[in-house]
Amino acid sequence: MSFKRNDLQEYIEYEQGCFDLNQWKTYKPSLINWQISQSNISNIQRCVDSDIQSYYFKALQSIGQALDEIRKQKFAWSIVKLYYSTFYLLRCDILLSGFIMVRCGGLYYSEIKVGERLKLYQKNNLRGDHQYTIALANHLYDNGDFSDPILGNKIDGENAYLWLLKNRERVNYQMKDFSDPYPDRIISHIYSYFKEENLSRLLDFYASNTDYSVCFTKDHSVLSIPIKKLIDVHKKIMSNTNFDDVHSRKLASLNHLLRNLNISKSELNTIKTHANIL
Repeated sequence: MSFKRNDLQEYIEYEQGCFDLNQWKTYKPSLINWQISQSNISNIQRCVDSDIQSYYFKALQSIGQALDEIRKQKFAWSIVKLYYSTFYLLRCDILLSGFIMVRCGGLYYSEIKVGERLKLYQKNNLRGDHQYTIALANHLYDNGDFSDPILGNKIDGENAYLWLLKNRERVNYQMKDFSDPYPDRIISHIYSYFKEENLSRLLDFYASNTDYSVCFTKDHSVLSIPIKKLIDVHKKIMSNTNFDDVHSRKLASLNHLLRNLNISKSELNTIKTHANIL
């Protein structure tokens, strides 16, 4: 099956002369010796801008679909989609913060600056893009290289993103049966706003919560984390990159998608206002 991967990953592979993915892991020595130069930094930034927009639209679509599924009492998959929207936004935010990530067995990262080389990020017991991304974001945050209020506190003693990941894994892999049509414990309070047709009021509450405490309140975390992250990431996108024609058309089509997801006009306007989108 042929599929399009992230532009940056493909560009770095091309830079190393790798045209066969089955051989990619053998290029590790070349990868760690590779350096960002004046001649390739514009191509890197072009790939980064494209990947930022791709992650952003994946996140928006996932949030819209999750809201529709909560309304339809498809709670299990709404939790999975809310997690995925957050993962896409976190990847997007790392790129917006001036860092690139490349997979070659492990995770390599670098600041986007001339003269920088890719470094291997290693930490025991990590597996897969999701755990690596969350751990790298936390590492950059601890070093003062990444600004993210959601990393400023914890849920049950855990990184908020990791808490959300573990709940996604609980739904995907650990539950014998989905709780549907009964709301899962982490979404039952949120669902009460849907039943009372007060989603707009809930989103207003999230947007006005300037200290981000709503992200660490378990009655709200599964939805407040992606919504607050969406608002923050969109502000950064608007000050760092411009939407190309293709992505401008995607914004228009996404507006149509959200209208078709049984999200009321007032709720749609609330999302637009707080995320300053569409």
